[in-house]
Amino acid sequence: MSRLQQCLLGFALLTLAGCTSGPSVVGGDASVGMDAPRDVQCASPQVVCGGACATLQDDPAHCGSCGNACPRTQVCVAGACRVSCPEGQLLCGNRCVSTDTDRANCGACGTACSAGQVCAMGRCALECGASLALCTAPGGDAGVDGGGERFCADTRVDRANCGACGNACAAGEVCAAGACRVSCGAGLSECSGVCRDLQTDRAHCGACGTACAAGQVCSAGTCQASCGGGTTECSGVCRDLQSDRANCGACGTACAAGQVCANGACQLSCAGTTTDCSGLCRDLQTDRANCGACGTACAAGQVCSNGACQVSCGGGTTDCSGLCRDLQTDRGHCGACGNSCAPGQLCSGGMCQVSCGAGLSECSGVCRDLQTDRANCGTCGTACTPGQVCSAGVCQVSCIAGTTECSGVCRDLQTDRANCGTCGTACAAGQVCTAGACVLSCGAGLSGCSGVCRDLQTDRGNCGMCGRGCATGEVCTAGACVLSCAAAQTACSGACRDLQTDRAHCGLCGRACAAGQVCSAGSCQVSCGAGLNNCSSVCRDLQTDRANCGACGTTCATGEVCSGGVCAPTCGGGQVFCAGACRDVQTDRAHCGACNSACAAGQLCVAGVCQVSCPPGQTNCSGVCRDVQTDRNNCGTCSTVCISGRVCTAGACVLSCPTGLTACSGTCRDLQSDRANCNACGTVCPGVQVCVSGVCQANCATGQTACGGLCVDTSYDPNNCGACGTRCVAGQVCNQARCQTVALPFPARFFPQTVAGTIGGYNDLAFDGAGNLLVGTQNGNIVSVSRVDGSQRIVASGIPGPVLSVAFHAARNTIYAVNSGGGLYAVNPTTGASSLLVTISGPCDAIAIVPAGFSTFGDFIAVVGRFAELRMVNPANGAVSNFATVNNGSDIAFTPSNTAVVVNANTVQIVTAAGAVSTLFTGSGVSFDGVAVDTVRSLYYLADSNGDRLFSLPFAGGTSTPLGSYDFDSGFFVAGMVFDGVDTLLMATGESGLTIVARSPLP
Repeated sequence: MSRLQQCLLGFALLTLAGCTSGPSVVGGDASVGMDAPRDVQCASPQVVCGGACATLQDDPAHCGSCGNACPRTQVCVAGACRVSCPEGQLLCGNRCVSTDTDRANCGACGTACSAGQVCAMGRCALECGASLALCTAPGGDAGVDGGGERFCADTRVDRANCGACGNACAAGEVCAAGACRVSCGAGLSECSGVCRDLQTDRAHCGACGTACAAGQVCSAGTCQASCGGGTTECSGVCRDLQSDRANCGACGTACAAGQVCANGACQLSCAGTTTDCSGLCRDLQTDRANCGACGTACAAGQVCSNGACQVSCGGGTTDCSGLCRDLQTDRGHCGACGNSCAPGQLCSGGMCQVSCGAGLSECSGVCRDLQTDRANCGTCGTACTPGQVCSAGVCQVSCIAGTTECSGVCRDLQTDRANCGTCGTACAAGQVCTAGACVLSCGAGLSGCSGVCRDLQTDRGNCGMCGRGCATGEVCTAGACVLSCAAAQTACSGACRDLQTDRAHCGLCGRACAAGQVCSAGSCQVSCGAGLNNCSSVCRDLQTDRANCGACGTTCATGEVCSGGVCAPTCGGGQVFCAGACRDVQTDRAHCGACNSACAAGQLCVAGVCQVSCPPGQTNCSGVCRDVQTDRNNCGTCSTVCISGRVCTAGACVLSCPTGLTACSGTCRDLQSDRANCNACGTVCPGVQVCVSGVCQANCATGQTACGGLCVDTSYDPNNCGACGTRCVAGQVCNQARCQTVALPFPARFFPQTVAGTIGGYNDLAFDGAGNLLVGTQNGNIVSVSRVDGSQRIVASGIPGPVLSVAFHAARNTIYAVNSGGGLYAVNPTTGASSLLVTISGPCDAIAIVPAGFSTFGDFIAVVGRFAELRMVNPANGAVSNFATVNNGSDIAFTPSNTAVVVNANTVQIVTAAGAVSTLFTGSGVSFDGVAVDTVRSLYYLADSNGDRLFSLPFAGGTSTPLGSYDFDSGFFVAGMVFDGVDTLLMATGESGLTIVARSPLP
């Protein structure tokens, strides 16, 4: 066997030692083999309940407080269990939601909006409607930009965003008209922010604010001298001591859980003539709320006698033939049942009298206060409608502060256009109501003048200010009246003069021709020049002279000008005389901005400028018509550019996969070989089957076995050693289908061995999902080195410039690589197709896959380089976030305790999942270019390019230990380093190739 063959065999054995089906901690998934505890942290308004986040306002398992579960048939609303959802909400799963705004249930239960979209009026869209507010949840799921999640909220009724985003109502409150108000349960009413039982509350008996007099109690909503039949007054409330569990036998005596109150005694079941009604013992012969049967309630004013509801008159009234009568005021029963007062008499104090007392009026034989009686307001029989009160004899709506009653409706007179300042005062079209006054709502550059929008810069009737009109012959320019002379005329001393023909102003203002001379072509001459005519010794241009238009002495009328020898009208109101007619050069397509300046086909004239008029389905973007449904540079809206690798479909940027790949849930998948998406997205191969040519089957390549859906070599796989599921314990490797123990710890000296040296210029390396090595090269290739026999193959080629660092993302089955220009590329390991994910500013040196549980960036790509940040890249959309401030980084790795280690020059820094940065080690005379993590021994391995030495450093810090020299690369530094998890370091150098530093000499 040759030396090269021995090296390759040794590489295969040592590479396989401890290799798993997942990536290593450097350039791979650091969560393999980890079981580190982590604290649960919830974003407001959630709290931790039983080790998980819960929202106490709507979680039926934790309603109002942790562990308070609602009954199976109830839901949780505002922190309280209810039998149904509030009006306008729908039960989706076990929560009440508004399908108008809920992104997870938009329009219907289970209809979820895509990333970047919001739910507006039951439809997924990019922006909220006019009646909704755009809010951002704190934290969220990072979204496309790493920030909070956007959503729409109806701030008029949304409890979590009442009146404004983030303004949450307290427990027990609801949001109405943008304000938080108390929400009372069944049988209770809200009185000044407190829920009251109007049937029993002495301070609010029958209605809010109606207080019973001293010595009275409130029974069935009526103040009475004492409690009704069979009840006892307990702290101002009438209680049935025979059946009330909270007052059983005596006031304040409460029965234990699981007991009922029967005949005034707590017992396990109801006794005697009582019946269990919803956990309370009730006497169906006498109980008004359960008369004859559970739940059969007697009407107001009735009692339960022998299981039947009968009239029971309250204090001060008497039963007269089945009706309660007030013998003190009832004309038909005055003083006694059936004692009617004579016509013209009233009943007052139980006696028939002629009239009512002071302040009262007789209404159908009863004395009423017409100033306050809602049933007789102002006049007998005039009843106020629900929601109104009677004040000073007038029914009035009771409006909240800041609003006024207008024709029975509460209006805001400060902003209501139909009731501006006073009820019924409506603003005219084009006006708005501001501070109770109708004001004109004019566009930019216009001012309101007497109810009309005017341009004070050009309006002759309102020049510079409203009402300032320019004189005849003047125009308004830049807000000032100036003389407007016709073409070829000049203003001289306030008058328009033709310096070519005017004898008094010949050539110049004030230059007069001598007697007998005419002015021709601006000079005094005996006769007129070409195109001019002598009119009374003055040369006149009969084509333009208003006093000699077409012929000497032909004068144009007032308001006319001479054009082409014909008197024509002068145009007003911003119009210009063009081609024989007055034209509005602000809007006329044939005369846009100036006479005869025509707009091109497809353009309109707007404010004197030709603008593009796009056909249906297109939008004007900077003067060019664009289809924002399909244009990648104007996707959804103008200037919204889709990132590399995405196309514009239906106005949204969506993933565009290379040939042979298909977009599945935002990731490009090979449907021919992907077990989780075999032949179709979401089609998962069962059991141990693999996907071959889009078909699930158990066939693997020669020498491999299907284990857990992966084809593995059971001769060397430590997780399937000799047979599927046979795992080698820590400290063992799988060699020829047998688990073998390796010696620990490392010896004092290492023996370098170069393998795969035929390809020079290696930069970085990482393990792929099958334990093979992925190596980035100087010429832009990614090379795979087989863990079985050391054979090499090019996985991807053509990435611009040197590949500086590589990492394998197991969950996405994707290779990520960064080049010297900062370009981060995603590579399909099956097809080799690569696409640019994002370009990162500043030179990048190293990347690694962020393990699950690291802050909110699990699944992201960590990047360090010659910039002072640890950056996180979202592999779904390429969004870049700065996570922590660190020194310029040469290499990065992750530990089992969810920390990141960053090396640079002579420092080793630790970054926690919370973003805290600390310096673990600072050396002297060293320059660290590579780092690897040994989870077996809790060590960091550090490559020092300054002295070509290898060091170890404990996770806890302290003193570094030199392990030996690796001076095998002729002075070239180590560009990348990984640890196989057992006993072998693999190092890539700039020139010599891939090198193994092992615990003992290689075979």
